Amino acid sequence: MRTLLLALVLVVALATLAFFDCTLTSIGVLPLNDLGPGTYVSGTIGGLYPAGQDVRPAAHLAAGRAIATTEVLPRNAAGAVDLGNGKIGLISIGMSNTTQEFNGSPQAFKPKADADPAKDSHVVIVDGAQGGMAAADWADPTQPLWAVVASRVATAGLSPLQVQVAWVKLAEKQPGPTYGPYPAHTSALQADIETTLHNLVAVYPNVRLAFLSSRTRAYTDTFTDLNPEPFAYESGLAVRDLIAQQIAGAPSLAYALPSPQSPWLAWGPYLWADGTTARSDGLTWNCADTQPDFTHPSASGVQKVADQLVAYFKTDSTSTPWFLRHSVIGSPPTAKLLVGPSTGAAPLTTSIVTTISDPGGATTDAAWDFGDGCYKRAISGTKTYPAPGLYESRFTVTDNDGNTRTVVRTLSVLPTGSTQWTDLVLGLAGFTGTPGLAGSGTLVGSTPVGLHLSGARPTAPVVVVIGFSAINAPFKGGTLVPAPDILLFGFTSNALGLLNLGGTWPGGIPSGTQIWFQEWITDPAGPLGFAASNGLRATTP
Repeated sequence: MRTLLLALVLVVALATLAFFDCTLTSIGVLPLNDLGPGTYVSGTIGGLYPAGQDVRPAAHLAAGRAIATTEVLPRNAAGAVDLGNGKIGLISIGMSNTTQEFNGSPQAFKPKADADPAKDSHVVIVDGAQGGMAAADWADPTQPLWAVVASRVATAGLSPLQVQVAWVKLAEKQPGPTYGPYPAHTSALQADIETTLHNLVAVYPNVRLAFLSSRTRAYTDTFTDLNPEPFAYESGLAVRDLIAQQIAGAPSLAYALPSPQSPWLAWGPYLWADGTTARSDGLTWNCADTQPDFTHPSASGVQKVADQLVAYFKTDSTSTPWFLRHSVIGSPPTAKLLVGPSTGAAPLTTSIVTTISDPGGATTDAAWDFGDGCYKRAISGTKTYPAPGLYESRFTVTDNDGNTRTVVRTLSVLPTGSTQWTDLVLGLAGFTGTPGLAGSGTLVGSTPVGLHLSGARPTAPVVVVIGFSAINAPFKGGTLVPAPDILLFGFTSNALGLLNLGGTWPGGIPSGTQIWFQEWITDPAGPLGFAASNGLRATTP
């Protein structure tokens, strides 16, 4: 008995040591969305979409938004649109990691989403993913796994014609010895995912959208393991190239009605981060985020993936039309963003500060779509954009009644080394209108007014310019918008490049008076020494 107990203690000790044998903290590659137009092995370009881009091409995005708005609708069991009592089925397709992250524990996506009051009551979430079922298994339409999905769909009260959206996350078992190093295994994975999508449409003909994700980080690089590095990383290249084929018009991936071969495809959240090396949004994948096999997610790993999925469906413009509830109870929350700088050369690090209020209750959730495959549940923070491009950052806040507010900001990241000015953004509390040279709105007498500047250099001196007419005159390489009737000195941006000035707007100014506002910062590091904000025009009532 003593020998047996000693053996058990030894086994437990060895298992514990194995779990903490986490030396693979970096494999020395950049996540695909951070790599951008840079290259991986053999000159393979990075990015989530063609040409090293991390944003969907405009035409492809427009098609996805149209499908999300006009085709993914509540349907009855016969597939007919029924806005009152119909349902929208959202299912998962994938292997053990997928089912663990989608519905494997209280930290998983489905429990979180089902408990979220912002989710539309028509949306029914079903976990179709199954342990041990790799991409090659899903590519076989005769596999019993399809019957398991059908049973789960039926148990959830859905007919096959009500299933309309899928999250697909697939990988191959032991890709090294089975298929060989890159690119052989990614070619096999790409082909199997495509065949899986054909099978999906054959069984569920109303599936119009499929959001794809690749593997999370593995903490093993043993060639014969279940899915080690760099195979886990390279699975993202298979997903990227498959989506690129659809964008290029491959007939086998046609998604247009009436005879689609595939759903419309796009990246869901991109989940890979190089171990303890923080990704551009701060995400790390630590050894403790994996189980002792260094491949499957632990509870903390499940939560990291689930939070990105929740953020995805609550912010992405191809999911919010059908995933979020749009009826309002009481008063919805309000949200204001200060994002700065919003223009600059890559790599551009921007600070994001939010102001949230809810007159009818309390806010319960905040979710970000950074526009480049990164999603996060947070109120404020920083984000680095390593690759040039035009990014749409979307922020959704939820209150306790399930009301939501989504705010959108566009960021322009220029090629590395560009000397174009950082775009300073000027906001005005008590002002309604569009900022910019043509911005206009109304100032209400004797109400609090605050000037908010974002995008300045940290701790830079600021001059506030107020004028009663616009001159739009060239000045120091920029544009002086108002006539400088009033100049306010002595202000300094904070460590995040933000400036907030408060006060009360005086009454008694004649009705219809136009007042222009602008802020200038000294910028010794820049080629011209100055940089200007946009202009704001307000009109007194």
